[in-house]
Amino acid sequence: MYRTCQNCKTSFEITDDDQQFYTKISVPPPTHCPDCRQQRRYAWRNERTLYRRKCDLCGKSTVTIYSQNKPYEVYCPPCWWGDGWDAKEFGRDFDFTRPFFEQFKELQLQTPRIALLTKNSVRSDYTNHSNNNKDCFMGFGVFDSENVLYATNVYGGARDTMEVYRTHNGNDLLYECVDATKCYNCQYGYLLRDCSDCFYCYDCRGSSKCFLSSNLRNKQYYFLNQAYSKEEYEKKVKEFRLGSYAEREKLYNQYLDLIQTKALHQFALIEKSVNVLGNVIVNSKNGKHVFDASDLEDSKYTIVCPDVKSSMDAYHFGFRCELIYESHALIHCYDVKFSHLSYDNSHLEYCDSCHNSENLFGCVSIKQGKYAILNKQYDVETFIELKKKIIEHMKTTGE
Repeated sequence: MYRTCQNCKTSFEITDDDQQFYTKISVPPPTHCPDCRQQRRYAWRNERTLYRRKCDLCGKSTVTIYSQNKPYEVYCPPCWWGDGWDAKEFGRDFDFTRPFFEQFKELQLQTPRIALLTKNSVRSDYTNHSNNNKDCFMGFGVFDSENVLYATNVYGGARDTMEVYRTHNGNDLLYECVDATKCYNCQYGYLLRDCSDCFYCYDCRGSSKCFLSSNLRNKQYYFLNQAYSKEEYEKKVKEFRLGSYAEREKLYNQYLDLIQTKALHQFALIEKSVNVLGNVIVNSKNGKHVFDASDLEDSKYTIVCPDVKSSMDAYHFGFRCELIYESHALIHCYDVKFSHLSYDNSHLEYCDSCHNSENLFGCVSIKQGKYAILNKQYDVETFIELKKKIIEHMKTTGE
């Protein structure tokens, strides 16, 4: 089946598999094409533009993604996570004479928001979209790490690491590395797996003590892709004054030349995966139009998605996420739709910045909540019945 995108007017396909998924999670087919849907999700993410403003609860200066001219109430992380307030105090009845999104927007403007999403972390004030960290600085999408600076998308933990992008499964002492997995003491590396003491290397696996080399597999003491004895290799490396900025600049230019003109490149980084379409995909199966994915199954139109199953149209989410649809920035979630910036939840729809909760509809900044609509709590039977009525109301208003 083909439809015309209501935004850009291009034609897009809804396959039989897509329709089965929509039926499974009880949602209508989308009215926007995949590209427009992703652009809409991008609009929700300010990851690293940071400001200073006062916490609206304690009055102290805090680092935040919200500039001072934004209309929201903003609390610093200690206040937001603390017991000094309750988001259910902002709950209200649903008004069936008005559209749902109009009422949801009012709730978003009135309910306090967290300045930066940093959860279960110590001395990591300048981290955002991050969790379980200690002594980290300027980290975005950094998890389970210690003493990590200027990093993005660090999964599975890292220690004593600086200036890295997309690392997996434990890395120590890395500097200026991209896409590294289980590596130790490597600098200026790209696509490294199980490597140690590798400098200025590209696409190397299971290798150690390598310098300015590419496409190596289980090698040791390689310099410019040539094998040397231990003594010869160490002598070669000592010829470079690694403590000199000028020398490092020359090495970096040689490294770029190595990647661009000498190294072999795959058409796409797809490893240990079956029936997938996209790029940077590892240990996955049955994924279509997925990017930056690992341990993914049965998903489509997802980006930056480690450990995800049976999900569609979601961005920057994962770590045991399943049945996710049209959402952004979720961790440890099950059956979540049309939601944003929420960790450790199940059965959420149209929620913003809710955590450790279940069975919420149209809620903002709820912590450890159950069976709430527009931040007002109900008993189970009333919640189920009211939710059905609101969904029917949304259909009549074209929402």
